[in-house]
Amino acid sequence: MNLKKESGMKDLTTNDLDLVFDKQNLECPAVVRERLFQGRNDISTDVWSAQNGYSWFVNRHDLYVWNQVSKLKILQFSLPTTGLPYSANSIAVFKKDRKAGVLAVSGEGCVRYWASLSSNQFFETTLDLSKEVVLSVQVLDHESSASPNSLLFLLSTTSGSVWILRADFQDGSLSSLKVGGRDEKGITRRLSSILFGSSKASMEASRVIRSLVYWRESEEVDQHNDSVYDPVALTLSSNTLQAFDIRGRALLWSYSNVTLMDRIESTLKRISMTEILDVRVYFLDIACFREGFLVLLGATHESANNITFFLAHLEGGDYTAPQLGWSSHIPISSSCSHHFDVMDESSFVGRVKLFVPQETGQSSTCERTDGVLIIYAGYVQSVYVPNDLGRINELPLNKMLLSSEKIIGESVDERYCYIMTNNGVVSALRLLPKGFEETGLHEVSFSDVIPDIVPENSKVDAFHKAYAHFAKKDIAKASALMKPLLSLKNNDLASLACKYLFNLIDQTDSDCLVENELRKKKRQCQGVILFLKQMDIYEKVRTGKVNVNGSPKSGAAFLAQMYEQVHIAVAIREWQTLTEDNDFALNMISDIVGKMYGVQGDADSIILGKLSNLSDVPRATLKAMEELSKKTCDERFVVLQIAADLFLAIATAITNCRRSTASVTLVPGEELWTGGSFADTFDALAITLLNELRSATLGRTESARLKDYAVRLTMFNLGERTGRIEGHPTLVALYTLGEEKIALDLAERFKDFKLLCRICLEYEKGLRDERLETYKKRFADDDFDIYLCQYLKNKNLNEELLEQKGERVDGFLSSLDTMRWRRELQNKQFDKAGRSLLSLADREEDDAWKQKAYYSLAKLSALCSENRDEEVISMCNEKLSQQAS
Repeated sequence: MNLKKESGMKDLTTNDLDLVFDKQNLECPAVVRERLFQGRNDISTDVWSAQNGYSWFVNRHDLYVWNQVSKLKILQFSLPTTGLPYSANSIAVFKKDRKAGVLAVSGEGCVRYWASLSSNQFFETTLDLSKEVVLSVQVLDHESSASPNSLLFLLSTTSGSVWILRADFQDGSLSSLKVGGRDEKGITRRLSSILFGSSKASMEASRVIRSLVYWRESEEVDQHNDSVYDPVALTLSSNTLQAFDIRGRALLWSYSNVTLMDRIESTLKRISMTEILDVRVYFLDIACFREGFLVLLGATHESANNITFFLAHLEGGDYTAPQLGWSSHIPISSSCSHHFDVMDESSFVGRVKLFVPQETGQSSTCERTDGVLIIYAGYVQSVYVPNDLGRINELPLNKMLLSSEKIIGESVDERYCYIMTNNGVVSALRLLPKGFEETGLHEVSFSDVIPDIVPENSKVDAFHKAYAHFAKKDIAKASALMKPLLSLKNNDLASLACKYLFNLIDQTDSDCLVENELRKKKRQCQGVILFLKQMDIYEKVRTGKVNVNGSPKSGAAFLAQMYEQVHIAVAIREWQTLTEDNDFALNMISDIVGKMYGVQGDADSIILGKLSNLSDVPRATLKAMEELSKKTCDERFVVLQIAADLFLAIATAITNCRRSTASVTLVPGEELWTGGSFADTFDALAITLLNELRSATLGRTESARLKDYAVRLTMFNLGERTGRIEGHPTLVALYTLGEEKIALDLAERFKDFKLLCRICLEYEKGLRDERLETYKKRFADDDFDIYLCQYLKNKNLNEELLEQKGERVDGFLSSLDTMRWRRELQNKQFDKAGRSLLSLADREEDDAWKQKAYYSLAKLSALCSENRDEEVISMCNEKLSQQAS
């Protein structure tokens, strides 16, 4: 199926769900695909449906039926000859006592009935429909009315008549009974026609487009005092909804679209923000929903360019007409609205359909369901009705999905709604967490991991079962199983989730290909994180504390580490399979890692199977490199290249993983798991590469390659650090090798202020001042100006320090006794300089000459002040006199 997402409309709720076509593993028979291909351009939109485990497809006068589960051979049946087209609604496939049969009705009312799908024998009868046209036929079956020897069907006509068909299994007979209908020949109808005339529009408005059956609890009880349920038939035309009591063969009530007019008109005025005239409202479809009915409507008005769709909830209706409750308009995108002509009601009446799975209709909330489904030939739409039906015009969720393949049939069961497109693909319409389809989680089998990861622990068992249902896209069941765990404290929940994921990805399956096992682990890792988010416990797990090797870390850090290690393993496997040298090197590395833990095995088991060992791979690689590099220059270059390629494969995997939308965000202030010794190995390898550049005679190509390796390894190392970088040794090495531009660029990027200061101070004064001023502005938030002052002070570059300007620099210098008076003299603050020098002289006890100089300068400063500080002058004279004596 060639699908495309519709992005033209704004979601009305959180954006964590996607409406998707979930392709079902149902093989479409070859003969059906052939018929679809032959009639691809003109095939109708209602030729396929499914029920009771069977699919059926109508093609002219041929009916094809096949079992969706057992995939038995396709069965073909000849339908009664008719001049009217058949639809999937003309067919009812039923199961009775494990036997399946089919009943078909032509538009004129010829009923053909096969008691068993395994037999070509059929029974046939013709109904006297008085020129009415059959709309649909459906099984009328309920546990309270089931008969062991017969089965009832409800037949509806487009004129509103309702019939009961009884199929007898013993003698194969068919009997019929008209329950009720609109009196087309009654006095009221004839008077209306005489007074107002009969038009095509009025006939079209009264044409029934949908019928359904619901069961109401009877006022009577059976002999066991149990409730009895009575069937009620609903018929819907574009202007009227009617209910018929099937047992009583009577019309219960009628409900006109006029009843909704005020509500619809008010909403149209609100959303169009203008006066509107000549509002026209059309019933489009109906479904049972929360002890009432959900009605899909369309509305237009005089100045409308597009149709406006609505959903309305009708409450009650068992014995009297229902009451209007909640309603809301249902926005659609412009790419969908062009399908409908406001001047031609046939473009939407009978073409836009509403489907509500039984569990959704009976639930008090749409959450964890796939919503209420609206289907047209070219798009599907899922809507959430609010939990509180008093919240009129509230729409918690509205999602749309376009299909470039024409939808040719629909079916609905207890839980899901399905469609078939004209390429023979059957899909369920699902609301799944964003990213679920990309994980491929549904392709993973859980049977092989259950014994190893589920010890005798009820919490782990519950978590696993919930996750398994989630992986099978059974979101509602997963949510129900998780409820008992939601009361756990954050730390306990984090520990449970993280240890569960750890067990999933840290086991080895010797019977599984490495690539397949890693692919499965990657999906599991993505799946667990998605599961935590969907169950609304992700933040609890993320911020909770998990004890790892005696030291606590956040759940986020633990999840991030596992998520990234899976991606590292995939990258290492890809690197390993590139060359035989890589494979040899990895097995040598795995031997070293194995010795660390006292285990034996190959790379597949020690490194790619036991993912918790991956953090030791860089350290083991350096050790292996030391052993292998004791060779000639050429051989050392190959060894260094192999090691660098492996390190960069790891670094790239981590970087790409963190850039993905599924990455785990760490708790603020927490260090990366790759910091410290893990990142230091990258720096160590970079230094080794640069030392090789210094000592070896390499060609231009080899030198450029080693330098590129060193730079990329250094970039990864710097990116993993959380503290301030101070003269990073690799950057310094690059600078001393003459790679000033590279060193400077990296120092700027990673804010190595020490190296920036060093490089700038080696420039000529003009360029030096220009660069330093640029950095002061660029890194103002990082206090570069103060760092520069401290650097100059430490280097005893006092003259350069005094050249720095600004209030912040003045403040820094004022904290330095030996520099404060010089800045004050620079600023011509002679009175302040005098007192600073006097204080400095008083504290100088080791050097009499220096003390005398301070007193002299203090006196001179006081004399230069506009307001001579006689006190300072007097004290200086006194001190100088004492020294002279």
